[in-house]
Amino acid sequence: MMSIVMAGLGSAPIRRLQRTWDGVSKIHMEMFKQMDTILESKSNYKNYRDKLSITPIPAVPYIGVFLKDITFIADGNPDYIRGGLVNLHKRRQVYQKLEEISHFQQEKYNYHLVRELQAYLVGFHPISDEELHSKSHILEPRIRRSHSHSSGRAKSTGGTSSHANFLKVLTRSTSNSSTNLLRTS
Repeated sequence: MMSIVMAGLGSAPIRRLQRTWDGVSKIHMEMFKQMDTILESKSNYKNYRDKLSITPIPAVPYIGVFLKDITFIADGNPDYIRGGLVNLHKRRQVYQKLEEISHFQQEKYNYHLVRELQAYLVGFHPISDEELHSKSHILEPRIRRSHSHSSGRAKSTGGTSSHANFLKVLTRSTSNSSTNLLRTS
C-alpha cells in the first residue's frame, strides 16, 4: 500500500505543486523521505526487502518487486537443460517466489465492513493523467518570470493554493460517479 501512496505523491502533477509541498509539516516530510528511502530501487530494493522480512502478517507487499524477481528468473534461465530435460532449478526458484507471496496471505485481516467506504471504492473512477495535470495547474498555475527591473521575483499567473482547495478539486471529479466521502467544507 505504501508503494501506491508514494507513486501518487511522486507523480508529475503532484510533484510540481511546490507551494503545497512547502506547506507540508517537517514531521510529515520526514515520514515521506523515510518511505521514499524504503522504496528506492537501489540494490534491488534492499531497504524494502529488509523491512518486508520483519513485517508481521497479514501484509500487502508491493507485488512489483516479486514480479521483477519472477521475470528475472524466467528470462535469465533456460526452460530446458542438456538433453531436453526440464530445468527444475528454474521451476524451484519460481515456486519459492510464489511461496513468499502466499506467506503474506496465511492470516486474514479482521476488518469490519464500512458500507459507505465500500460503495465509494466500488464506484470510484480514476482521474485520467490529463485531468490530474489540468487540476494541478488550476491549484498552482505555472509561474511566469517577470522581466521587471524593480523586482527579481517571479509572478504567478493567478490562482490560489491550499490543502482544502487541493482536496476539493480532486474530489469534485469523483462526485459525479460515486458518493463523495472526502468532501471538504
